[in-house]
Amino acid sequence: VAIVWIIPITYTLFSYSSEDIILKYVLCTSPSQLWFLWMLFDVFALVWLLCKWLKNDLITIGISCVFWLIGYVFGALFPNIFCIWTAFNYLPFFILGMKLREKKDCLLYRIPVRVIVFIQLVCFCVYQMTSDLTGIIIFKLINLISFYGAHVFGALMAFFVLQCFASKVEWKKNKVFMFLSKNSMTIYLFHQQIIYFTILWLNGKVNPYVNSLINFGVALFLSCLISILLMKFKVTRILIGEKN
Repeated sequence: VAIVWIIPITYTLFSYSSEDIILKYVLCTSPSQLWFLWMLFDVFALVWLLCKWLKNDLITIGISCVFWLIGYVFGALFPNIFCIWTAFNYLPFFILGMKLREKKDCLLYRIPVRVIVFIQLVCFCVYQMTSDLTGIIIFKLINLISFYGAHVFGALMAFFVLQCFASKVEWKKNKVFMFLSKNSMTIYLFHQQIIYFTILWLNGKVNPYVNSLINFGVALFLSCLISILLMKFKVTRILIGEKN
């Protein structure tokens, strides 16, 4: 995907130099939408190495905090080669998901979903209100805590809200949902560069909200078409991560 899709389009539109391409896409410091796959691979590898220490909850919390801190500090000092510092920042969220899956009787399951949504919104609002006040150390600290609080409770909100919907909606009988579920990875792999073209075409010419809706619709439609085409051939299916 990087070689035949992302790099050619990005190179053409943004006039990147060879050094930029190597830094962004070979060393993967900022490989467009593919950052997520690199980050996830790194996280899987780290958790595999750490798994025997993740059985104790206190040690797990300590490991999560240490890795987040390393990612936060080192990410500001050193290049994010192969998205490693991003992986360090995301490791606590992955571990949180592991624990939610392992322990169905933990306290988080007893907190009403509306409370989690409320806390997430409060954290987000506090983060927004303190973003311009980071010159004062106390506001910088509040901003940082609310920023990651919004992320943690946002992850919890997504998990519990989607679980709630899944238990009430017969999604397996919905053809549209099943199509999107089957093709979601391919849509993810190809959508961003399509948006580049719609932005270049519409920016400054239409209302930003209309622009956003058109970006979303065109990117979804065209990436779905690409997915349908790639799913027709075994070689292309394998290349985009399908098993056969």
